[in-house]
Amino acid sequence: MSKRALALPVLLAGLLLVPFPAAAGSPPPILTDSIAPGVLDGTEGFGTNTVLVGKGRYVTYLVRTSPNLKGRKLEIWTDTGKGWTKTTTRQIAADGTARFHLRITARTGFWAKLPKSGSTPAAVSHGRAAGISRDGRTIIRLACDEFAPTGSSTRVVVSRRAQGTPSGTISLVVCSSADKGYRWTTAAIDSQHLAQVGHTIDGAAATATSDTWSYRLTEADRGRVTLVHSQPWPGGEKAAWTVMLTVEP
Repeated sequence: MSKRALALPVLLAGLLLVPFPAAAGSPPPILTDSIAPGVLDGTEGFGTNTVLVGKGRYVTYLVRTSPNLKGRKLEIWTDTGKGWTKTTTRQIAADGTARFHLRITARTGFWAKLPKSGSTPAAVSHGRAAGISRDGRTIIRLACDEFAPTGSSTRVVVSRRAQGTPSGTISLVVCSSADKGYRWTTAAIDSQHLAQVGHTIDGAAATATSDTWSYRLTEADRGRVTLVHSQPWPGGEKAAWTVMLTVEP
């Protein structure tokens, strides 16, 4: 037998002893979270900015993930300034959502964790927060980065929800591009159920960086208002940004 013939079985045996690269593990599930003032259902109208509420009022923390994780236990962690603690667990619903309602008595951070299970890696959310307003109002903020740049020819519609009462004020603080000639105006309001009780501009009208619009429910029913961000002169860009606020009783 030739030396080449003897070497071939040895080579094959050596290859069998070399481990193949392990298959890449499954990527962790994606958890997205958002928050809104009040005890709310559904998934629309939640935001990512910190909300402020009157002391003792509720907020709803919403977590979304894949419906394939239906029935899995999701850990909800909170932090009121003393460190993160596991507060409760929620079961992921058929639509991939989980909600946690909490009465706010101090500034509170919210964080969701999905423990590892079988071949599914653990996952965590970004984290959101709620705080207490100085005057008891509910305050919702919309930053500029939640809208497309003005003049981009992109029309952006943002929705927000809140829970209110006839005695409580809900303020919507929205980014403004007044330096480019844009103004916020009311396009529609359900005046049967919702009343505007205030409107202030942060800074001079020509250079304002935000507007604050305040509302109260007038009846124990849902009320809606729509604001648009436009250039008011003929030929100016109209409704570059639109905000739709729904106030639940």
